[in-house]
Amino acid sequence: MCTDKERILRLLGLARRAGTVVDGQKRVLDAVRARRAQLVMIAVDAGDNGRKKLMDKAASYGIQVVCFGTKAEIGRAIGRDMSGAVAVVEPGFAREVVARLGECHGGGAFDEVESVRVREADEHVEQGDFDHSQPARRACRQSHERDGRRDDPEGGAVL
Repeated sequence: MCTDKERILRLLGLARRAGTVVDGQKRVLDAVRARRAQLVMIAVDAGDNGRKKLMDKAASYGIQVVCFGTKAEIGRAIGRDMSGAVAVVEPGFAREVVARLGECHGGGAFDEVESVRVREADEHVEQGDFDHSQPARRACRQSHERDGRRDDPEGGAVL
């Protein structure tokens, strides 16, 4: 009898054998930029800088992000020693992983579970603060304000 977590990891392994999983931070980022990634899965024990980079890039391209499992568990599921992040590039596998995560944690109550959190496309995560998010549009505006620029109502930037 396998647990819900094992079922999700087995599904990830099946997706890997089908050739629909990309692993490694650089390859995951490339898949996101090429708009091939349907879902990005990041290990809960992945480094903060890498996690932030992946979450921000996926959010800017409108791709869901799931924090689930450890680097060793994800790596073992896809036939590697360790893997901090993977991208599922096939929509069917991505939907199934998200659905199984929802079943595993009470029908999709991701906000209530620390180890699993699905980030929607319009969320932005500040470094080191994963519980408070803001829309990506607002984050862009704030970064310009820090540079001494502010947004012009007509769509340009004012220095």
